[in-house]
Amino acid sequence: MTAGGRRVVIAGVSSHWGSELARALERDPSVSHLAGIDTREPEADLERTEFIEADIRNPVISRILPGLEPQVVVHCGIVWYPETGKPARALHDINVIGTLQLLAACEKCDGLETVIARGSAAIY
Repeated sequence: MTAGGRRVVIAGVSSHWGSELARALERDPSVSHLAGIDTREPEADLERTEFIEADIRNPVISRILPGLEPQVVVHCGIVWYPETGKPARALHDINVIGTLQLLAACEKCDGLETVIARGSAAIY
């Protein structure tokens, strides 16, 4: 652990669960740095969370994540249902390809201690 506290990254920060987690962690004094990654800004009013616009399906996440020096990565970017106007295939790309790219990026984070992936059987 760094002298200033935990460094946490939330992938899927604009989701309901990602935003709620960020809100809770912003109140936690043991968290020194909080970053949220997503393709769109969260609707929640987050004060201490650094927002990074990025798509975890893109391999560039392997260059972004290590630079944030996370100790904890939380993956909240799981989608239960396809979005309106997007094919069901998009659900696979987001959930499977996105998770694979995020985990590959986690391998490059030297100080990473914990990876938490939110999931749901509802998508199956």
